[in-house]
Amino acid sequence: MVDILLDNSGDISLINGKIQLTKDKAQAVKIRLNTIRGEYFLDVNIGVPYFTEIFNKRNKKERIDMFIKSELSRIKDFIKFDSFVSEINEKTYAYKANIQFKNKEIVSLEASLWVLF
Repeated sequence: MVDILLDNSGDISLINGKIQLTKDKAQAVKIRLNTIRGEYFLDVNIGVPYFTEIFNKRNKKERIDMFIKSELSRIKDFIKFDSFVSEINEKTYAYKANIQFKNKEIVSLEASLWVLF
């Protein structure tokens, strides 16, 4: 899959005024985890249902982890999680996960997710 290359701040990367393309799996994972279901006007079913299904007072950390792992396991050629460490700050309603997994094209990929809910 080809995406428009994003810089470290998430903006479109322009080199000499030209949009750059990438097949970077890490960027694809970051986009997948940062797209909230319903925000993309052309297809409201794309994205992770953070606010409708995941982050609410009924869900415990284990259930949130399950949603995130399920979303990541949909990545093409997913093989396994090497590590998945997450935490919830009950006072600030922040969820943080550090994830490392493998697929056929990537030896190892680390992704971080930090969301306020």
